[in-house]
Amino acid sequence: MSLISWNEYLTLFIDSLRNMYETEFSTIGVEPDILKEIDSLIKWVAFPKPCQIKVFEFSSVNRVLWIVSFDKNKPDKEFEIIEE
Repeated sequence: MSLISWNEYLTLFIDSLRNMYETEFSTIGVEPDILKEIDSLIKWVAFPKPCQIKVFEFSSVNRVLWIVSFDKNKPDKEFEIIEE
């Protein structure tokens, strides 16, 4: 079994999640412009653009902490990995 990097995992996770929400919203007839209006409501489940994630990995205690932000002045899918 090969391990993937945090960057690969987070990219795959966010892209997959966004695709699932876009498919679901289009199925029920939600227009893309409406999604911009409800952006603040779906942030915590759909990771809309732009999304940045800082990952703190504490391997000695087997814990991981994600800090997610939505800074419009930063690029989408900007990841910072901090390992203990």
